[in-house]
Amino acid sequence: MPFKKRPVEVNPGPVADARPARAPVCFGTSSPALVLLVGLASGALLTLLVQRAATTSAARARRVGAGAAPSDRSSRQAAPWAGLVDFTPVLLVPPPENLAGLSCSPTPPTWTLASATPEALEQLFEGVGLPAAQRAEARGFTSCVKGEGCVLRPPLAFVDGLTGVVRGQIYRRLAADSRNYFQYYAFRLHADEIDPWFERSGMPPAVQSRMRALLYEQGDGLWSFADHPSMCGALRPGEEQRTYLRALHSERSLTGRVRIPAGVDLRAVERYWSAGGQSPEGVKARLRALAESPDTSPDTSIDLAELLPPLARARLNTYPTPADPPGLNCHWAAMNFFSEHPDPALADWASALAILERDYERVPIEHARYGDILAITRGDPEELLHAAVYIHDGVYFSKNGRGLVRAFALSRYDRIRELYPPVDGIHESLYRRRSAAIMD
Repeated sequence: MPFKKRPVEVNPGPVADARPARAPVCFGTSSPALVLLVGLASGALLTLLVQRAATTSAARARRVGAGAAPSDRSSRQAAPWAGLVDFTPVLLVPPPENLAGLSCSPTPPTWTLASATPEALEQLFEGVGLPAAQRAEARGFTSCVKGEGCVLRPPLAFVDGLTGVVRGQIYRRLAADSRNYFQYYAFRLHADEIDPWFERSGMPPAVQSRMRALLYEQGDGLWSFADHPSMCGALRPGEEQRTYLRALHSERSLTGRVRIPAGVDLRAVERYWSAGGQSPEGVKARLRALAESPDTSPDTSIDLAELLPPLARARLNTYPTPADPPGLNCHWAAMNFFSEHPDPALADWASALAILERDYERVPIEHARYGDILAITRGDPEELLHAAVYIHDGVYFSKNGRGLVRAFALSRYDRIRELYPPVDGIHESLYRRRSAAIMD
């Protein structure tokens, strides 16, 4: 089920093509309980470690590149006024010191089914094929309150005993309520990404087999994993747990190279990359130098990061450091994208949403251009779950979670859509600053 898009009115003129219940969390948290995060998969096996030249901090991302299939690299002309942008996938690996604060606890989960009754729960379990013996066991760890629903506290042995089909049907039901955190924010892989992900995980074969057994079909070609406590209960402390945590928190991103083909309107390219109020002169100088390079020059493209404003340029494909202010999340990254002096208050979702509603206008997502902000919201009144800044060709600058284990990355639109379960009540909108000039 795709997200529901908020209806917007197209303005005349040319437009360029937590833990607390219901707490918006930007896809994740740095809680010691280790909420499973998503979007970690890569479509190709990436094997060569490379370092970004500008990386100076030990907490910056280690990136894995090369070996990507041709289909993973894209050179698009969806917006010729932006030049041609070649995107290449990279794998970001958090440095050991950023993982040091994580724990791997076998604390049994809690399942919440709002408005359920004992009778409805019995029908659910019988309908999904849960055997009679397990249904009887479930009655012993279930507590129901009339008018409020049921809470279940299954022991890990019960969770481990679920078949894949039954697990999937129960967990898809649990994913409708964000209080079921592991199911709502499950770790998800496309079917064709499962083998490559496990191959590069570094986990021993026995650990891989156990984790594979806990995968369940989410639908639409996605498979999910939501049994972190069970995995932690089976892993030996030390290197086995560290390898598992490192694999889960590796994150897919992109790098970009911008080219200016012959015949492209250089002024249109300059306008595109000068959006948002950043200094146009620096952008123009870089683009003009690129456009004037002879075809035989090795410098016929530049790093996309060089066209981004200072904050994004410095942060792209890196991790926060312990010296950074606490709470850096997607809202902070998106709302401060063009800021010379980032405002820490914008890490608060309510503050960010208020500014979007006050200073921005909604535009159709299909008309996205550089600097627009994608907002994913839930509920009525709306809560801002996630925010990301549009770059080019369906790619967004995003921090997919808060804390030290989530990087500042480039994510494709379809990947962002997959970060939340296909449930009702989640919406997406695109915002453009009201003062932004309309492109010619």
